[in-house]
Amino acid sequence: MSATGQAARASLTPQAAQVTMVEPLLGIAGPAAFTLTPVEGAMGLHVFASEAVRLFVIEPEAYLDDYAPRWSDEQRRAVGIDDDDEPTVLVIVTPHESGPTANLLAPIAVGPSGLAQQFVLGDQGFRVRVPLEGAQRPV
Repeated sequence: MSATGQAARASLTPQAAQVTMVEPLLGIAGPAAFTLTPVEGAMGLHVFASEAVRLFVIEPEAYLDDYAPRWSDEQRRAVGIDDDDEPTVLVIVTPHESGPTANLLAPIAVGPSGLAQQFVLGDQGFRVRVPLEGAQRPV
C-alpha cells in the first residue's frame, strides 16, 4: 500500500501505450500486442487495437460510479502487480443502435509494465451488457 493507506493503481498516460496480453482476449484468437490510444475529446475512452483487431474500451471509473472489481493475488501477479496494488481496469464497449454497452463481467486488467489479461469475474455479480446510457459522463 502507498503511504496514504490507499492501494496504488497503475495509471494510463494521455499518449498511446503498448499493451501485451498474457493470454488472448476471450473469443479473439491471435494478437498479443495492442496499442491503447486515447480518443481525443472523450475522457476515459480508448481505442484498443492490433493489426487485426480494433475495440473500444473505457476506464470504468470515468463512466460508472459503482464498478469496483475485486482482484485475487493470482490475477494481480499475472499482470505484474504486487499483491497490495491495483491494476488499471479497462472494459470493452460495444456500440448498439440503442446505445453503447460495457462488458463488466470480463474486464481487462493492465499492470504498470503493460502486461494485461482479460478475466471473467463470474462470482462478483457483474453483467456482460451494461448500458452506458445515463452513466456518468466526463465533462
